[in-house]
Amino acid sequence: MDFKIDAADYFGVIKRAEANFNPGAIREYPNIAFFLYTGNADKIDEFNHFFDGCGFYFLGLKDLVPQLRKAAKDNEPPENGDTLSANSIIKSSYGAGVSKIATVADDTGFFVDALGGAPGIYAGRYAGEKCDYEANRLLVLKNLDGRPEGERTAAFRCVITLCLEDASKNFEFEGEARGRILHEKRGGNQFGYDPIFVADGYKEAFSEMPLELKNKISHRGRAFQKLYDFLKEIVVFNK
Repeated sequence: MDFKIDAADYFGVIKRAEANFNPGAIREYPNIAFFLYTGNADKIDEFNHFFDGCGFYFLGLKDLVPQLRKAAKDNEPPENGDTLSANSIIKSSYGAGVSKIATVADDTGFFVDALGGAPGIYAGRYAGEKCDYEANRLLVLKNLDGRPEGERTAAFRCVITLCLEDASKNFEFEGEARGRILHEKRGGNQFGYDPIFVADGYKEAFSEMPLELKNKISHRGRAFQKLYDFLKEIVVFNK
């Protein structure tokens, strides 16, 4: 790819934006920060776990100084796109404007075949605007009640976008994981629809898997890998 980012030059951008973040949030070079536009601590941990040891790390809304964090939340644009890609770009572009560093955002959908693709892009608010993970899961299980195994197929899809700090370029990375929906939730992490979804070829629900395995086969993990490969290619550490 012709497009490249000089790591030292970009680190200068990060240092100029350092006042936007809590003291100590910015690590020393050659560690390279990206802003992940989300207030979801689970998601930030998942990104950082995947990228651990490669020199790239992700800061979230929690890492912004309090006044900027509040302003960012107060002025947050609605996620009113009609595709995962559109919503991801809304978030990454806004995050780049807030943080002043290159920003990543993802949008994930849960597409249940027997429900005509629902909840789809509305996976996070399937049971209502103020709902939680449990309410969303229970509504999916209720709507599939009595369906046989062959009619419980579904897919997670994820789109990650990377927006440069000046919003001049957007790059997109997609991942999908197909599987089936259980009749009742399993234990383990209770993130999203993980406790009711079993990926094709596996017996454990996503919630029961070690994070290392889930990150290899999940929709987000597959999109992570594409983002990782891209960053390793375009970020150049000149000696």
